Amino acid sequence: MIRDRRRRTPVRLRDPDRQPLPRAFVPGLVLLTTVTSIVSSLGAPLIPAIAHDADVSVQAAQWSLTLTMLVGAVTTPLMGRVGGGRPRSAVLAGLAVVATGLLLCALPLGFTSLLVGRALQGVGIALIPLAITVARDRLPVARVASIVGLLSVTTVAGSGLGYPVTAIVAAHAGIAAAFWLGFVLCCGTAVVAALTVPHDAARQRISVDVWGAVLLAAGTAGFLLALNRGEPWGWLALPTIGLASASGALLVLWVRRTLRIEHPLVDLRLAWGPVAFGANLTALVAGVAVYLMLSLIMLGTQASSTDGFGLGRGVVTAGLLLLPYSLLSLAGSRLAAMLGRHMRRDLVLPAGCVIYGASTVFVALFHANIWQLMLGMAFAGLGGGTTFAVMPALLLRGLPLAETGSALAFNMVLRFLGFAAGSALMPALVDLFAGDRPATHDTFTQVAFVGVALWVIAGVAAAATAAVVSRRPDAGAAELSAAASHSYDAQA
Repeated sequence: MIRDRRRRTPVRLRDPDRQPLPRAFVPGLVLLTTVTSIVSSLGAPLIPAIAHDADVSVQAAQWSLTLTMLVGAVTTPLMGRVGGGRPRSAVLAGLAVVATGLLLCALPLGFTSLLVGRALQGVGIALIPLAITVARDRLPVARVASIVGLLSVTTVAGSGLGYPVTAIVAAHAGIAAAFWLGFVLCCGTAVVAALTVPHDAARQRISVDVWGAVLLAAGTAGFLLALNRGEPWGWLALPTIGLASASGALLVLWVRRTLRIEHPLVDLRLAWGPVAFGANLTALVAGVAVYLMLSLIMLGTQASSTDGFGLGRGVVTAGLLLLPYSLLSLAGSRLAAMLGRHMRRDLVLPAGCVIYGASTVFVALFHANIWQLMLGMAFAGLGGGTTFAVMPALLLRGLPLAETGSALAFNMVLRFLGFAAGSALMPALVDLFAGDRPATHDTFTQVAFVGVALWVIAGVAAAATAAVVSRRPDAGAAELSAAASHSYDAQA
């Protein structure tokens, strides 16, 4: 590291053995984050249409979103570990897996093939933080903050653009056409990545805990299946209890293995400190609440309006509803940064939970018109962006700087596991509150208030975390503040 005499910004000396970056390196990463965000957006608005076309229940179709989130949770730390040593290979392999998943969904191979394809597309979620890692590793320090911010913006913009575009394509040309569009975009991105991502340097062998990933995925999937099918099977029925017990045993084996091996999937030892535990609990519960509400609104928008549960609108309307959510999520991350400069940063986390919880109360009480749902989604995006942007900063304050990488990875895993749980829980709650009757206006309200209860729990956990942080010495505040500002962009 040297310092430019005309500027105070540290400048990174490039490794003489490292090849120069292609001119299209940054545009290639922008394309990667944009396309993977568009592909990830294929699930949420299409679920009712998938249920109709495949002639399956909404509970079954919901797995086309749940599996994507579950695989994203498991593969994010895996891709991060592989990509740390071989980023080019990890990016190209990840895009190949996503393209295979899109092809399975586009071809008329049946509902099972579609679920497998959607699961494979979950690998694309892991490519977004990997692209940010590649940028941080390869670019000079002076450009890192701006490029990370750019990648974060394109991630949100890709999702915001992908929701309505894929919905319009699905409405006019069918669901398969939406996946064909994703396949073409993914293949084009793979070609650009092959030309722009530098070749891997010769590095030492990477240790990857594949068995740990299998145990975590199998145990979590079993729990989610028991959660999703608890109402039709019976919550105390033998299949439900047996599946939940077997899943719990697998997760116990995963915890035991994680604590014993040298290079685990995530380091659980960093999850039990007062600050880390509070932030992780908030991430998990908030993740459940977020996808419970998103899935409920997507179903309610497109469900029949005969009994008052739904609005009877099409997939395009559902996709457009997610546009303000995506855009205001980005605004929420900026709001978190602004609030962090004018108040204690640890208080921003419970504030974000309050904003999202208030938006859920609004949707629970007022959901008879599209404009009401759109307003609720906008404020939900603002609360979600604020909540998830500030979590990394709290973990940075609560842990030694050398351990924050593993702590952030575990927090991200919990967040995506929460997303998957919320997706699986929504149809089960609709069945539970509706009973033997068709879902009504009251059913929507009751499920939404479960989301409110979850935000209360998340807010209490966030407030307790803030109380713990406020009693800690503010050692290294400048360094933590700089790291936190980068985290706001990376987590947007």
